[in-house]
Amino acid sequence: MKNQLTRTIFICLFSYLGYLLFSVLGEFIAVKALGPDTDVYCLATIVGIFRLIFLLCVLVFIKKTSILTSKGNGFFGGLVSGGYTIFSVIAASILILFTDYLETGVYNFKLPEKFYFGPTQIYLILAITISAGICEELLFRGIILNTLRDYFGKDSFKGTVIAIIISSFVFGALHMTNIMSGVSVFAAVLQSITAFAVGIYFGAIYCRWGNIKIVMLLHTLTDLASLLCISMRTNADFSSSVNNISGNYSQLFTAALYTCIGIFLMRKKVRNQMFTYSID
Repeated sequence: MKNQLTRTIFICLFSYLGYLLFSVLGEFIAVKALGPDTDVYCLATIVGIFRLIFLLCVLVFIKKTSILTSKGNGFFGGLVSGGYTIFSVIAASILILFTDYLETGVYNFKLPEKFYFGPTQIYLILAITISAGICEELLFRGIILNTLRDYFGKDSFKGTVIAIIISSFVFGALHMTNIMSGVSVFAAVLQSITAFAVGIYFGAIYCRWGNIKIVMLLHTLTDLASLLCISMRTNADFSSSVNNISGNYSQLFTAALYTCIGIFLMRKKVRNQMFTYSID
């Protein structure tokens, strides 16, 4: 038991700290190679590649490469469980692109004079897909959640819930590092609270369906709906976009909503679905 606890702590810490280290290393190399004035999303894309290489090595090291290929209980059923994400992505895209909320704080229909779509937006799509959608889900749901679930009891509901909560807390804490990218402390705190709630939601979907590709897609769409749409409308940089999205108390309502949906997805009627597949 003690050896298993040591192994669990080691894998979680090694994965998390290594992820941060490779992020710094990737940015350092990218800035040295391309220059400090390189588009921030171009740098983020390169950082994402460094993160992905590290995480794939971790999966090999802990002998959990099956996380990448597991079909679990299916893919499309998981998208149905994540239906709120699909709805919110469509709604957010329309509200950001076709209302003047970003300028006035009121949802009045207004067509923009132009949409921005160039290299910055292309790099943004790549950065979000690799860094957020793929890497963050591999780290927090793929590696950390599964490792914690192995320790606390992957065949028990209690062990699964504990694993989801801890991995979600660490996921939320990661977003505090956005302060170093120019995001305000207030926005970073609210973003971290929301990220914790989203972690509960994604964790519930992943544990029910056992297919990492579901949450990778949902995570990518969630971030693109806000960051890409703001960038297309205003050409704003990363910190301005995050401050726009997270810098108000409405994020607390969003966090509460994600938490409630996550709890609903783990209701007694369907929770046995968490134990009908295996990731070895």
